[in-house]
Amino acid sequence: MSIVVLVHGFNVDDPERTVGGLATDLRYRGHEVHKFCYGHAGLLDVRVANPNLAHALLSQLRSIKRLTGKEIIPVGHSNGCALIHKAAELQQDAAEFLFTRCIYISPALDRKAELPGLISRCDVMFNNGDSAVSVSAWIPFHPWGDMGKKGYRGVDTRYNNYDCSDVVNGHSDWFKPDKRGFTVGKVDELLVLD
Repeated sequence: MSIVVLVHGFNVDDPERTVGGLATDLRYRGHEVHKFCYGHAGLLDVRVANPNLAHALLSQLRSIKRLTGKEIIPVGHSNGCALIHKAAELQQDAAEFLFTRCIYISPALDRKAELPGLISRCDVMFNNGDSAVSVSAWIPFHPWGDMGKKGYRGVDTRYNNYDCSDVVNGHSDWFKPDKRGFTVGKVDELLVLD
């Protein structure tokens, strides 16, 4: 059983309609699931607030770690992946070991984003139909990019790409009723890997 923290993207009024909606099915599969919800945030909000949101995410992870003593695996979608990535950098700066693995679903990150040293594995679920992250790649002075469409494209072997284009076609297509079973199954499969 894994301890999972689901982190939604930006511009989300109801996280249950995106990555938060995976919680019930993942619990059914035996995982302990928590959610990090930061509410609706627009494009300008996340540009300014992401560093503070990453600190808040770390605070929640720290509380869960103290209560359970077990490893936590954050699972993010879109900007949620950017928050997890920033939290990984912050935990490294503080020499904390709150999580060493993560799963990114359609990450709004640069396709060559470097993993902080404390991260031993990052699984990237992407699809060629993700046009939302294609646009984010052109936002200047921001860590966003098109990893959600292209997968990771650097040399870091701690990244593992999973091209899901044969089933999923779009940024939030993962969470549609006819695709949710696939998405839960893939996340569950990745959670049990060592």
